[in-house]
Amino acid sequence: MKRISFAIVMILMTFSLLATSVFAAVPDFQTLGFPNVVAEKIIDPGKADSITYGDVKIDIPEGTFKNKVKFQVLEGPLADFQKNTPDGETSLMNFAFKVTDLSTNELVGMFEKAVMFSYTNDKVNANSKYYDTLEDGTFSLNKVPAKIEGTTLSHPIKGAPVGWAVTSPTEVKNPPSTVPDFQKLGFPNVVAEKTIEPNKATSIEYGDVKIDIPEGTFKNTVKFQVLEGPLADFQKNTPDGETSLMNFAFKVTDLSTNELVGKFEKAVMFNYTNDKVNANSKYYDTTVDGTFSLNKVPAKIEGTTLSHPIKGAPVGWAVTSPAEVKNPPATVPDFQKLGFPNVVAEKTIEPNKATSIEYGNVKIDIPEGTFKNTVKFQVLEGPLADFQKNAPNGETALMNFAFKVTDLTTNELVGKFEKAVMFSYTDDKINANSKYYDTLVDGTFSLNKVPAKIEGTTLSHPIKGAPVGWAVTSLNTPVKNATSPVTGMNVIPWVLGGTALLLAGISLPLLARRRMN
Repeated sequence: MKRISFAIVMILMTFSLLATSVFAAVPDFQTLGFPNVVAEKIIDPGKADSITYGDVKIDIPEGTFKNKVKFQVLEGPLADFQKNTPDGETSLMNFAFKVTDLSTNELVGMFEKAVMFSYTNDKVNANSKYYDTLEDGTFSLNKVPAKIEGTTLSHPIKGAPVGWAVTSPTEVKNPPSTVPDFQKLGFPNVVAEKTIEPNKATSIEYGDVKIDIPEGTFKNTVKFQVLEGPLADFQKNTPDGETSLMNFAFKVTDLSTNELVGKFEKAVMFNYTNDKVNANSKYYDTTVDGTFSLNKVPAKIEGTTLSHPIKGAPVGWAVTSPAEVKNPPATVPDFQKLGFPNVVAEKTIEPNKATSIEYGNVKIDIPEGTFKNTVKFQVLEGPLADFQKNAPNGETALMNFAFKVTDLTTNELVGKFEKAVMFSYTDDKINANSKYYDTLVDGTFSLNKVPAKIEGTTLSHPIKGAPVGWAVTSLNTPVKNATSPVTGMNVIPWVLGGTALLLAGISLPLLARRRMN
């Protein structure tokens, strides 16, 4: 009997040790990195139930536990788990179960049926992952991939031997150093500003500019600022032969993080309207050092409006057009110093207005649109005798004139007009043989290539600029019969008669002497 009793005791001790080793195999995760109880519920045996808290729901099917249990959901500090998260991923949440059998007061490590864990978060996406977290904190990708529907990740759980964590790829934010603050880089002036709420369409308008911002451009509320810099500074870096019409940059601040936004969810549309925009206008990126780089996507130009989509704010921008070729003072002669010293008529002419100048026998009609800016229009003449010296043989200079047109905005002489003015000169000596000459700087007469129009005693000619002076001539009066300067009578008979009388007077004394001899 003693031997049988001893054998029974040894068998019972063996079962006790085996049971103890089984119980020790269920970790208490509350002491292993998940100290916080975030949800708790008593689950009756054989009954279906669910636990919901925050973004989490745990569905517990009927028959999951044989005995009544206390079901606790645990979580740990997220920052601690982030340390062990694989590179390029961010821990969204962590959790573990502590399930206590209330009949035995032992931890339950394995369930009769799987519970269903569900987690909903805006940051959950197709690239999110579901990890087991071991006792030492190591992340191990669960062998059964999680089910992801929209922003909800779900996974079945059949026991509590490990903890778990959910991750998503780390969002790449634009740190302040990677998004230039163009307000400090050549665009100091805030010309427009607007607070834009997330997922709302809006627009910003100022001066000749309109920026259309579609719905969904920003996830968070932002302060959208439009910046400009001194135009003269940008002109220094503008390619040769082009003129900077405007420059601009964006400074977009996320009001949730106070960081600059360098990339938008959708492209905004920039529109710029200016009379100087044309088919040859260009749209440049301006980099941090001020360099102009032609944008790879050509701007759309319709009439005088240039538009371009913008998907972010890593650079500034500039719009140019071909430089207008102006006539510098050296290329437009000042005829007041070149033989036409006398101002015979003067008028201030406003831009885009039709008018006329009249003096003596001259009328000059100036159509609308002849000048872009206000000008002082002077008509000059020189001494007629000086011009007669250079008039072609057989012609008489009837009059001479030149223009001196000064742009009152630039104070420069205007050598070419937008439209031709019409010169008209009326004189009784004008006839079909009258001519219209250009008079060059050296005084030379050169017949104008476009013949003047002559109607009766009026000569007219269009004039498109002021690079030369002009003269009008007619043929000299032909000598048909000699006449007295005073009476205009024919003097030839008188001359012949006088000659005859003179000869008679000489011959009479000679005849008388012969008779005497």
